[in-house]
Amino acid sequence: MEKNFALLRADRIEKILENLSQLTFEVTDACNLCCKYCGYGEYYDGYDKREDKLLSMEQAVAILEYMAEKWSSKYSSSHRKKTYISFYGGEPLMNMKLIKEIVTWISDKNISHCHFVFTMTTNAILLDKHINFLTEHDVKILVSLDGDILDVLYSIKKLGIENISILMYVKSDFNKELFDKVQNFLQSEEINHEYEFWVTDEKEFDEIETKTQDITPELVNIKPVFDGSNYAFFENNIYIDESDIQNIEVTKKNIFAHQALNTNDFGKLTITADGKVYANPHFPALGTVDDDIRLLVHKEMIAGTSWRRIRDIQPCCDCVYQWLCPSPSDYETVIGKPNLCHVMP
Repeated sequence: MEKNFALLRADRIEKILENLSQLTFEVTDACNLCCKYCGYGEYYDGYDKREDKLLSMEQAVAILEYMAEKWSSKYSSSHRKKTYISFYGGEPLMNMKLIKEIVTWISDKNISHCHFVFTMTTNAILLDKHINFLTEHDVKILVSLDGDILDVLYSIKKLGIENISILMYVKSDFNKELFDKVQNFLQSEEINHEYEFWVTDEKEFDEIETKTQDITPELVNIKPVFDGSNYAFFENNIYIDESDIQNIEVTKKNIFAHQALNTNDFGKLTITADGKVYANPHFPALGTVDDDIRLLVHKEMIAGTSWRRIRDIQPCCDCVYQWLCPSPSDYETVIGKPNLCHVMP
């Protein structure tokens, strides 16, 4: 397979870039909090040292100039789907200057057939200072329940902001009294919102089910988090078995795709605050923004560490369900196992 991808022509690489599904900018690695579940926190390792770096517009434009040309191409299929431009940190609002520059730069290009969706993950401490710009440009805000979130929401109310949509990240040990106040506020002000609760064991799961029983089920998503030691929780609740696989709705397209590409990662690039380019931040960088992005994508297609991370090693390669299973996820990477299942343990 490596030989086949090594023969990819330049136009095929450009076609891949024309249809990039997500471009994420880590605009800074600085933060005004220190949360254990952060990508720089105690749950994770292998990341670069946090040095309060700020990504510059010059670095961002090194990628954006080329991508704007590709997005404007007649071969781009982005008009048939959404193209996500995401901002992350650190705390991204600590480099709001760059976020404004990128959003304005893309908007001014007026690439009419592309449906750009801007998203930002924030602890919301500085949100009230910048909410007008974010809502004016329809930036989808993903908020963690940290800091003085209630004060921030009250500030938003005073500003008269209406067209805001919030996805609230909530830790398993959240303050129930604070959460109820936030919930009541969001409902009374009719603010579009959803919740994602992070759990590490069965006890936390049961507690969240109890605490959220009055919330509309469609608004609640419970996400398991690996903390470095809760293997049993994942084995008992996350690992799939034969019946799970048989209930997966698959198509010929998915089966073929699983044999060549990781459908979780393919088409996504991340630019970090130090200008490095990643296909997936859990794996080594492909290069930097100063490199030719076409060469970086070609490198990823050959190495296959992320975009081509498929179930081609044991025990998956010996399993009859090899290509029916979903592509490997970041869970496998963090836990250090090639498969999370009971079929071929």
